[in-house]
Amino acid sequence: IYIIDGFNKNFDVVDISSPSAPERKYSAAITCCADDIDINGNYVYIANWYGFDIYDISTPPTPQPKGSYSTVTKNVYEIKSYLDYVYLMVEQKGLRVIDVSDPDNPVKTGGADISEPPEHIFPGGDYIYVPNGTLDIYDVTDPASPSLAGTYIPIYGANHAWAGNNRGYLATSGGLEIIDLSDPASPSYSSGYGNSSGYYRVFVKDDFAYMTGENGLHVIDI
Repeated sequence: IYIIDGFNKNFDVVDISSPSAPERKYSAAITCCADDIDINGNYVYIANWYGFDIYDISTPPTPQPKGSYSTVTKNVYEIKSYLDYVYLMVEQKGLRVIDVSDPDNPVKTGGADISEPPEHIFPGGDYIYVPNGTLDIYDVTDPASPSLAGTYIPIYGANHAWAGNNRGYLATSGGLEIIDLSDPASPSYSSGYGNSSGYYRVFVKDDFAYMTGENGLHVIDI
């Protein structure tokens, strides 16, 4: 398992083959204030206040530093990777698309300005899903010029999103909303599960949605 400690500026690799006795196998100092981490294939992407760093994890347990990308002065809220691209949500800027096909030299290819960027994004194939009260859907088939393809207005404000198989799952202030994404230009409500305390995060695997909120973890059969 790969762990970032933004406060102490560490990147740790922990062996959990024995769950009752996890063992740290690697630790390295990283750039100040790491906020998020994502893994894609043989690479780990670690976001910080100024951009992100790339590590090659093809030879565990010792990651090898690769390239870095800087946003200059703006904080990265979240980092997600898909195929040869990294998607960033950047403070006061919005969505940024970075080509990491050469992990030693990541290059910005495009982006979309968002006046009040949210802290979460979810990449799904040709689209990026941005929960920002509403759910904004950006077409990234042209990485140099992401464009707004559609918007869904939930019953309650959207805090977090997960998408797959033409379905979107929203963690909202009123519960779980499931939406039909088969037409990104016109997403529509499909079903939902109410929770008066709301949810902050959603993760979907197989037939279940895992929701977290003020009342802890809820597992919902979808």
